[in-house]
Amino acid sequence: MRKGQSEAIGLLVIVILLVFIGFLYLRFGLSGKPDTLNDARQNIEANGLLRALLLLEMENFSFQEEVSFCHTTSSCEDLKGVVEQVLSTSLRADMTYMFSLFAENQPLLTIGDCKLGIMSRVPFTVDGVFYEASLRLCS
Repeated sequence: MRKGQSEAIGLLVIVILLVFIGFLYLRFGLSGKPDTLNDARQNIEANGLLRALLLLEMENFSFQEEVSFCHTTSSCEDLKGVVEQVLSTSLRADMTYMFSLFAENQPLLTIGDCKLGIMSRVPFTVDGVFYEASLRLCS
């Protein structure tokens, strides 16, 4: 009688373990895996676009000189137009973005409405003033 009970309990433990392993497989094995390759591509794209924007030369000014002008005069419309033009022609049609520019940790310029996505930040200085540009890409 005892041998039969211990075999039944052993069989019950094995069945419970199999059910538990099955639930773990369903939870982690069948759920969609995050697209890490796409995230890595977007991260590289955001970082490359932001760095290229900082090296941009416009008619007689560089992007960084235009940022300094925007900060000292609070007139950022020219800079905003250039950033919008560059990003709209560089990104795919299905991508949205948010470009932010900070001067001494104070917001200077924000363009776009992307809330969740891959973000890249690049700090730089112009004439002793610390700036930080950030670009967030959403698809």
